[in-house]
Amino acid sequence: MHPRFSKFVLTTAALIALAVAPAAAGPEGATVVGGAATIQGQGGAAVIVNQSSSSAIINWNTFNIGARESVRFNQPGSSSVVLNRVTGGLGPSEILGTHQKLGLHGRPV
Repeated sequence: MHPRFSKFVLTTAALIALAVAPAAAGPEGATVVGGAATIQGQGGAAVIVNQSSSSAIINWNTFNIGARESVRFNQPGSSSVVLNRVTGGLGPSEILGTHQKLGLHGRPV
């Protein structure tokens, strides 16, 4: 096989593999390290964070939101705040979907 052709075949195979790779899953690997919160649906298309304290700190391994995914924060009050830290070291987050804060309009940070 000609060297140029073999490079072409390898490059094409790599690009095809990237094209069929699954979309980024929702945020996952959450650990609540301050305050009180529960997380439902980690790594899925719909992640819900229910915060029950006025402030919370959550460490995430990844925090990606795909184009058809959503993350919703339910917070207890208008002065509630949550600090979301991405600690996985896997590069920048991709926010392509919907990030919502509900409840009494707290503030995700």
